[in-house]
This record gives sequence, structure tokens and C-alpha cells, in this order.
Amino acid sequence: MKTLKSSLIILVSLSLYSACTQEQSQDKSSTDKITLAATTSDVGFLVFIAEQMGYFKDNALEVTVNAYESGKRATEALVAGKADVSTGSDFVFVSYSFANPDLRTFGVIATARDKSLISRIDHGIEKPEDLKGKKIGITKKSSGEFLIGRFLTFNKLSMADVEIIDLKPSEIRENISKGDIDAALTWEPHIYKIRKKLGENAVVWPGQSGQDFYFLLITTEDWLKSHSSSAKRLLKSFIQAEQFATDHKKEAKKLLQTKFKYTSDYVDYNWTNIRFVVKLPQSLLLVMEDQAQWRIENNLTNKKQMPNYLDYIY
Repeated sequence: MKTLKSSLIILVSLSLYSACTQEQSQDKSSTDKITLAATTSDVGFLVFIAEQMGYFKDNALEVTVNAYESGKRATEALVAGKADVSTGSDFVFVSYSFANPDLRTFGVIATARDKSLISRIDHGIEKPEDLKGKKIGITKKSSGEFLIGRFLTFNKLSMADVEIIDLKPSEIRENISKGDIDAALTWEPHIYKIRKKLGENAVVWPGQSGQDFYFLLITTEDWLKSHSSSAKRLLKSFIQAEQFATDHKKEAKKLLQTKFKYTSDYVDYNWTNIRFVVKLPQSLLLVMEDQAQWRIENNLTNKKQMPNYLDYIY
């Protein structure tokens, strides 16, 4: 079965590459409109490069980019019919796939290791086992939910040993700074800002256990059926954005700093944690299966059987 999945995912990847590189020869006489629910964070940066550099327009697309604080919020907009495409992490996709079997992903636009668990030393937390009985802020249905579960397991704790507080990323930053929660598992730039605020009162552990997470383009089967050419042109726009980030790193970093009002120190600090790359790797399938099994085992879905995620990849 694994051999079959490997073969199929390789064929999908080759088809993605072929479709995008051949798109120039296809008819672009009409401009397609797309509403894109985009996550306003570093990992979603290719969206904003493509918008800023005019790559959408170059590929006969009129893309309305609506900004959301997290991939969870962006994908909620997609599920609610407020967007044609969203961006979000692999775990966001898995979380919504159980109740929305028509969801599809048609590409990765970044991989990253930018999630950490940060705790307040003055709340009695200096080592992972000190988290027992503490309030930990996460954003449920985001990758933070899966990662905190795995972090606790690796440190001989369970979700029942802590109090999980569901918060938006900005709320996590505010609550831990005020001391309303004891710890948080979230992503950049929030970790960077919390560390700046807490100073030597913060203790930080890597949140991903050495595993990259994938940032996806998410849509529905119905949209893809009627907009396959648009999907290919959208992917081509992101491939051009990836090339820009690779060939013009200085300009890309400046654009990231300006777009999100980051400091140059922060951009330099987090740039190497992210790979802006358009691909569809075999490992994505394995990660999604692992995450889906975790949701089932932790009763975070009423489904008892894991979806076949080959059916969810366009």
C-alpha cells in the first residue's frame, strides 16, 4: 500500500510541475476571478509576493486577497463559502477534512519549523514536567493542538494533565504577557514578540520535534471541477513568487518587513526557519494520516475511520 501511495504521489507531483510549466501556451484571453483567504504570517508570504509583483495578473487572474490572522480562520472562511481558496497548515486541513469531505489541497507553498512552546518561569515552569496543572494557550484546530498533544506525550504528560485554553494567536500573546495563562504553543512572529516582552522570564522549547509542517493551498472539489485552469495558473503564480524569493532574497526580505510591519531583526531571525517552495511531497500524505489518527484517538472527531487522503489531493 505504501508503495502504491508513493507512486501515486510522485505522479501527482510530476503532473503539477508539467501543468504549471506548460500553462504559458494555454489560452489566457479571459481573466478569472478568485477570492483567496490568506493567512497573514511569514509562511503565507508567497501569496503577498505574487500579489505585489503582479504575478496573478500576468497569469490572467483577478485575485482578491482577504487577510486572516490564522490558517484556521482563513479555512473557516472557505468552508463558509466566503472564499474560493484558503491557505492553512496541514493540521488545519486535516481538522476540517472530517466534516468537509469535499475539501482538497492542490499544493504546498511553504514548509517551516517556526512553532515553539513558551512558558513563564515566574509561574513555576522551568522544565517540561512543570507544565502539569498549568494553563496552556493554543489555537484549536490549528497545528498547535496536535503539537501540544505530542509535546506532552514526549514528556510523559497528557492533555488531561493540563488546562487547554483556546485562543486566537493575538490573544495568546496578550494573555501570556499579562500572566492569565502559564504557557503557550504558537508560531512566529508571536513567539518572538512574547520573548521580547517576557525577557529572561521566558523559557522556550521547540514545538515541532524536528518535523517540518506544510502550508497548503486549500479549496473544494466543486471549485476545482469548474476552475482547473485557474488552479494551474494560481500555482504558476506561486512558482514565480518562489523564484523571486530565491533569486532576490534581499528585496523579498524587505517586502516581508514592509508588508507585515516587521523589524529587520525579526525577518533575519525567522527567515531561515521557512522554505518558500511550491511542491507536493510524499511526506505530506504521511503527516496528514498521522494527524488524522491523533484526532481520532483523542476523540476530537466523532469519526472512527481515517479518510483516504489520496482522495483529498488534487
